[in-house]
Amino acid sequence: MKTETMHYVALCVLCTSLFLVGLNGPHIPTASACIKPSLAKTWVNSDAKEKDLVRLKIDYNCGEKPIKSYDPLSASLWIVRGFMKCGRAECIWGRAKGTMINSNEMHVTFSSFSVVRDLKIFIESGLLRVEVQNNFRDTRRKPTQQSFYLHPKQ
Repeated sequence: MKTETMHYVALCVLCTSLFLVGLNGPHIPTASACIKPSLAKTWVNSDAKEKDLVRLKIDYNCGEKPIKSYDPLSASLWIVRGFMKCGRAECIWGRAKGTMINSNEMHVTFSSFSVVRDLKIFIESGLLRVEVQNNFRDTRRKPTQQSFYLHPKQ
């Protein structure tokens, strides 16, 4: 009788230990593969003239970057940086949220103190066609439209 009780106690201790090790033991993290779309890269305009769009850097956020409370843009799926040619350097238009309209069209709006730039980006045979609508805050200046072709940065 005493031996049977000891067996039951030992068996209970063993089962409890295995259960607790199973809860607290090492685990294999689940893999979350982020396949970045082909649009997510740096695109350049090698024939840019003064004040032309010279580069677009398009980032795709699959959740690998932390969301910052002070930066609402960090929660966006698409983040676009635009650059124009300013003399020998590049001037940044800023960062903006990209919105995919369909599988080959994105809309982006860059807003500054002097101009609002609305971009429509189209994917065409490995190139980007970017249509830029410049709406100036100074109402004496008329809106302008430009169109550029960009290729992937090598």
